[in-house]
Amino acid sequence: MTNVTFREADIFSLPFEADSFDHVFVCFVLEHLGQPMEALTRLKRLLKPGGTVTVIEGDHGSTYFHPDSLAARAAIQCQITLQQQAGGNALIGRQLYPLMNAAGFDQVGVSPRMVYADSSRPDLVDGVGLIVGIDRFMSEARAVTNFSGNAVATVLVGSWTKTIDRDKVNAVLGGEDPFDELTMVDDHRTPRAEEPAHERVPVSV
Repeated sequence: MTNVTFREADIFSLPFEADSFDHVFVCFVLEHLGQPMEALTRLKRLLKPGGTVTVIEGDHGSTYFHPDSLAARAAIQCQITLQQQAGGNALIGRQLYPLMNAAGFDQVGVSPRMVYADSSRPDLVDGVGLIVGIDRFMSEARAVTNFSGNAVATVLVGSWTKTIDRDKVNAVLGGEDPFDELTMVDDHRTPRAEEPAHERVPVSV
């Protein structure tokens, strides 16, 4: 790659003009700083209008073990204590949202990620990329599950209240009238002239 330049600098004294970047990526940096909000504020000045930032930090206090181990928990607590004594914060992951807001960023979103390690599964210990893949898959799966659950609930409630349109249900499920959210009409609204009202047929499901 010929369009990449590597620079080393102090995050509190970066050699860049304001509005220099479309995106800023920060990974495991803030946890080692005594003034993380100041660092975020300085990074914000470097973003162009409409620019975005990605911040990835850990939260070592959310570590769990099975079977539980006093020695393992003591090791984690030692890391947390030593990092605090050095001026850092090993628990900063849980503070990202208020920090980003306080630094002046808007439309802040937080998406927790899990890292799993198992001595009996070296592929999981070595393959963090697998965790990312699982996370993405689960996000899609949750969306499908929510949609399916809402569809079933709609049919059940419609049956109980005797307001279900059986012909419409059969047409949609049979592929004759594919679902299109852009054509949905609120039941409390008068249907438009080009959309004839469907006759309500009480049925039992």
